[in-house]
Amino acid sequence: MSADDPLRDDTIRKLKEACEQYRTGTLNWDSLRDTVYQASDTLGQFGERNIRNLLLVTKDRLEAIEFTASGDKRLDETLKVVFDVEHEISKWE
Repeated sequence: MSADDPLRDDTIRKLKEACEQYRTGTLNWDSLRDTVYQASDTLGQFGERNIRNLLLVTKDRLEAIEFTASGDKRLDETLKVVFDVEHEISKWE
């Protein structure tokens, strides 16, 4: 998949929007997780190593948060993940 592939671009846009919406409180945790999982499935099949690795690590971090954190701790830990994803996404644009 090339850097100008419409599917890649759309998937990254959706991931970026989900991160922003979660950060601003307009997207819930489950929807953020679902978007990350969908992006991982979509982008992972094309073999883009940097994106694939980031999303695999992100999925693992979200799973750990799901089972170990609640309330404010879940929010704080998830925001760290969101900021990391947004930082990496900025490198792809």
